[in-house]
Amino acid sequence: MKSPFPGMDPFMELRWQDLHTGLMTYICDQLQEQLPDDLLAKKNERVLMELKDESVRASIYPDVSISESAGGLAVATRPAIDLEPAAPSGFMVREFEYPQREVFIEIVDAKTNSNIITIIELISPTNKQSGVGRDSYLAKQRDTIASKVNLVEIDLTREGDRIAIMPWFQKLGPPWPTYVAGVHRLLGRPANTKFEYHKLPLEAPLKPIAVPLRPKDQDVILRLQPLIDQAYERGRYFNTDYATRLKPPLSYAEQAYLEQRLAMRS
Repeated sequence: MKSPFPGMDPFMELRWQDLHTGLMTYICDQLQEQLPDDLLAKKNERVLMELKDESVRASIYPDVSISESAGGLAVATRPAIDLEPAAPSGFMVREFEYPQREVFIEIVDAKTNSNIITIIELISPTNKQSGVGRDSYLAKQRDTIASKVNLVEIDLTREGDRIAIMPWFQKLGPPWPTYVAGVHRLLGRPANTKFEYHKLPLEAPLKPIAVPLRPKDQDVILRLQPLIDQAYERGRYFNTDYATRLKPPLSYAEQAYLEQRLAMRS
């Protein structure tokens, strides 16, 4: 079964974590087929951990992570990050909220598995909400742009303050698009950077997005709509209760369009 919407289905936002995980895999696979042989698209992640003590907020990578493998438990270590000076005696244990993982895509040199060319971010609501998620994202965004690495940001969620991380959004003017994407072409452009944006309205299929690589390379084309359709089918989103009230609510015009599409479905 197909979604009743020609583009992004706003009800898919209700299962964002699941959708995000699936889409990042599909995006990575689609780009891999188009990349030059000496480039590689790979998934990476940052781990957000927020202390339950509201007086201390931190975005960190765990010193030790334990995961289950076929052969048992595998332990991976990272350099330690001190959150506070050691106490003279004894020790202190602070309780963390359950860590949240944010996946993003890096296009890198295939031989070295490094030398980042382009980063693709699928924006989550936590990136747009005040707190450790937004702080971490803004820090990564600043580092990426300062490093002259191409940055593609795709926002398929409506929750949170979009302008807080995409200040250019306010320049689009009303009527505001339901969803949006921005492309920072930075690699090899020390003096003249180039920025592109894509309006992704509710009532239209998602536009293909040209993903920049090195100056000598042609862009690769990210076709989002087939991936959304794939996610809808494989994730069985057709079982969605379309009577559920959306949060945040749609605009008046978007709500009228939604009701029209759902009436056609029944």
